[in-house]
Amino acid sequence: MRRENPSVSGRFIIIIFLLFFTLPLFAWDIHYLITLPMLKGIPGSETLENVTVSELEDFLVSVEKDLELLLDQEEEWAKQNLEWYPALPKELSFKSTGNREDIVERLLKALRMSPLAKQNLYLFLPPYRDPGDKTLVAYEEITFLTDTGWLSGLSFFRIRPGESVNPLEVCATASDEPDFGLDIGLFKDNGTPWGDNYGFGEQAFGNPNLEYGSQAPIHMGIYHEPRIIYAFAPFLKNTLPELRIRQCKVLAELAFQKGYDYWGWRFTGWGLHYLADLSQPYHVRILPGAGVVKMLGINLLNLLGFEKPFNDTVQLVSNRHLALELFERETLMEVFKRENWEYSHFKILSSASGEIPPFHDDLPRTVVSKVASSKARYTERIIKRSFPKRLVSDPSLELTIQPEAKRLRDTVIEEKGIKAVENLESHIGELLENFALYGKSYILSILEKRE
Repeated sequence: MRRENPSVSGRFIIIIFLLFFTLPLFAWDIHYLITLPMLKGIPGSETLENVTVSELEDFLVSVEKDLELLLDQEEEWAKQNLEWYPALPKELSFKSTGNREDIVERLLKALRMSPLAKQNLYLFLPPYRDPGDKTLVAYEEITFLTDTGWLSGLSFFRIRPGESVNPLEVCATASDEPDFGLDIGLFKDNGTPWGDNYGFGEQAFGNPNLEYGSQAPIHMGIYHEPRIIYAFAPFLKNTLPELRIRQCKVLAELAFQKGYDYWGWRFTGWGLHYLADLSQPYHVRILPGAGVVKMLGINLLNLLGFEKPFNDTVQLVSNRHLALELFERETLMEVFKRENWEYSHFKILSSASGEIPPFHDDLPRTVVSKVASSKARYTERIIKRSFPKRLVSDPSLELTIQPEAKRLRDTVIEEKGIKAVENLESHIGELLENFALYGKSYILSILEKRE
């Protein structure tokens, strides 16, 4: 029932909820582009042997009893360690039945991932690489989602069971898969049969009616806002990237222990996706660059009926987020084209400074997302200084439909000069250091469990 006179806190909750309706849900635009160079910096990566491709069913059938016990243990871990975690409905618990035909579906439901998510065998074709005799696959073979415009210009090729493939390519390819549908339709108000049954309740934030909207509470970690923000909007704590990072880790460890190294690397890639998302300031803060006073000011104006400041803020945050992502995607695509492996971001990703720390389960929250959060305001300032003002400071403009969106790097050079490009590259490099260091930590913790 609609309230005629909602409380101040209620209105604030509504405004923050609406904010997440319209912000971009992707963090690093194409994860492969940053994951592959990071992987090449793993100690011993140059001596890794190829792995043998296998169907997911082959792995699951061979470990079915072990998997039942493992997932039961993980359910208890989640209940005890995650601040917001709705228990898995008992009927979804993974049970060893010996039925190969539905074993993938049973796993996805036990993990509370979309049962429509596709697990076909393929690899990312590096940008501008000639496919040769490789068989390219249509986007429909890797995702059930209809909006695939963001994949334009990218190619994937088929691999087959028994084939020998590079493990780093497997992992880098898999690091994009969570954006291909693993976390779509999981909530009660998403209009899916599984969303009704998964027990996550209604979507905490994000637009439940948008195709990608339901990813928001799984791919974002809003852990470091001021206490007053949580007092007004406690639902912001209802995020689960930590769950996915842990789930992928234990699945990868099991696969490696049982000799299914292809799936060990693929699950590792899934986990790296969520970890990388938490290294992006726009995935760990409500309004990067805005303090409590500004957020409360926007709320007050809305209470008084002035909606323009809110609408303008949403558009500006969206444009700045996209500008950063599109600039980095365009830059790295060109680096791949030229095979310039000495490019600064590749060197940062492949050689994290300092000793690689041991991974622990609260590291994504207490370190990775905290570092990204601490860089949020400066990220906003760099973006405003470095991009043409009309693209990132004009709330009447939608960046995605501007012709400059397809040539941001050249536009920055033409209008702001090479120094602006260098400033952007330098700051993005700082953000990538976070993922470079703790991504390696995550991988090494998994590889340590290999027999």
